[in-house]
Amino acid sequence: WPCTAMDKVTESFQNIRLGGKTETSRGILKLNQNGLGWRTAAGGKKTVPAGDIEHAEWIQTLGSQCQLKLKTKGNTAITFDGFHPSDKDRIKSVFTDKYDVAITNSKLATRGWNFGEASIQGPTMTFRVDGDVAFELPLADVSQAQAPSKNEVTLEFHQPDLNPEDICLMEMRMFMPCDPEEDAKQTAAARFHRTVLKKADIITSGRGIIRMPQMPMLTPRGKYDIELYTSYFKMHGHRYDYKINYDTITRLTYLIKPDERYVLFIISLDPPIRQGHTSYPHLLFQFPINDELVVDDVALPADAETKYPGLENPMTGATHEVMRDAFRAITKMKLTKVGSFRSNYDQQAVKCSLKANDGYLYIMERNLFFLHKPPTYIRYDAIESVEFARVGTGLTNRTFDLIVLLKNDTTHVFTSLSKEEYGNLLQFLRGKVDIKEADGAVTRGMGLAGDSDSDDDEEEYSTTRSGRTSRPARRSRPTVLIDRAGGDDDSESDEDFMAAEEDEDEVPEEYDEHAGDDEDAPVDEDEEEEEGGAEEEDEEEDEEYVQE
Repeated sequence: WPCTAMDKVTESFQNIRLGGKTETSRGILKLNQNGLGWRTAAGGKKTVPAGDIEHAEWIQTLGSQCQLKLKTKGNTAITFDGFHPSDKDRIKSVFTDKYDVAITNSKLATRGWNFGEASIQGPTMTFRVDGDVAFELPLADVSQAQAPSKNEVTLEFHQPDLNPEDICLMEMRMFMPCDPEEDAKQTAAARFHRTVLKKADIITSGRGIIRMPQMPMLTPRGKYDIELYTSYFKMHGHRYDYKINYDTITRLTYLIKPDERYVLFIISLDPPIRQGHTSYPHLLFQFPINDELVVDDVALPADAETKYPGLENPMTGATHEVMRDAFRAITKMKLTKVGSFRSNYDQQAVKCSLKANDGYLYIMERNLFFLHKPPTYIRYDAIESVEFARVGTGLTNRTFDLIVLLKNDTTHVFTSLSKEEYGNLLQFLRGKVDIKEADGAVTRGMGLAGDSDSDDDEEEYSTTRSGRTSRPARRSRPTVLIDRAGGDDDSESDEDFMAAEEDEDEVPEEYDEHAGDDEDAPVDEDEEEEEGGAEEEDEEEDEEYVQE
């Protein structure tokens, strides 16, 4: 409270709510000569010193409710809702006599129009309709601003910890008409976008600890400059910029593709980043295994040896190792690695399809991870049961399906697995998850021992700074007899999967590859721009993922 034992409360108002992004409980607002104090029964509180108040407005809202809006130093807006019209005189008396601040009358735009004028003053954006304020938005709440086209700006907002009954604004899109011949960098949307980026502090003038330029990504597609700070990292691309706090990172995963030509580094996020309607819960980097990187301007603090062990200046070596070591040192997170599973070809993943997309299913110690489109992460403790389908079919079928049923009733069907992998998968998964047999019986798994959040088994591949890999000797596998008699009709296709339905609202992806290109090929920004830009990716497929 702004008052001391010697101060006397001048006015008190019940059932007042503090305005803001999320719904708050109602509390008591008290005014005295030192300022305002608001508190709820749950412990929420807000104080405004009298010397910080520069302007006050009395606003008639819906019905008989009124609002008190304060402009404080720095042009910050603070609102209190729930007043009765008769409260105005009491409040006006305190502001005039104690604070020497006059209260002006204002009204809100209530016509319901969604077109008007947007202006930015200090840290606040104001949207007006016919000169009346429709709403105000603190730019400090903006977590991301994007300009997907020359006449559109999308604002995303920080996601607070919410209760199930809470309501929170998450995204806003603004359309700003422009001349088709106008320079894309000089349109109203472009200028508004740059101002929001500056005011929201999405792009800062200070430099980070380490910066790695033009890192190739598979999801979202493109090349991004990666800059790591003490509490967050930034991704700067051709069209999109992201500021991602480290506390939203749930997992760092480091994998080698079965062809041993590329290395995958995956950053899992909760909540995910977004590009329009498409969510990306996994940031997927792909590096050629022999690519080298030298970062000779690492900004090491004085206590770097104890605060960031493993970080040095300069950072040199394979590109995937430099990024891996930098994220591990700064985020202090464990690295999820490969486990003990080996396929029939002595690889750590098996080739299969998820819907219409070919990829690799990594069989790890505590989870399944399908890469790369869409990246699908499934923890064993979230699995109700797994079923091997089309195993006992005729001799003409050389593949089978793996059906994974989750405890939330979601089903993932991985198709076109080679029957040579059946024995390895069955043996490895039998002790970890429940196996549903062909006759409907379920073989119970033993579950996972230990901390489910700890690392997987020790890394089976040790990658040297030269980019070469070493692997343990191939272990022997027991012979598993597959019953090929009976079963489905021999004419059943080996590629038995349902193609994903096309979504009319596909979102164009940055640097999306053209049809027929090699998905493992490095992303070439200049080549894609010359050939006509990016092709749209399927939104429905990109949004299907399993959260931890």
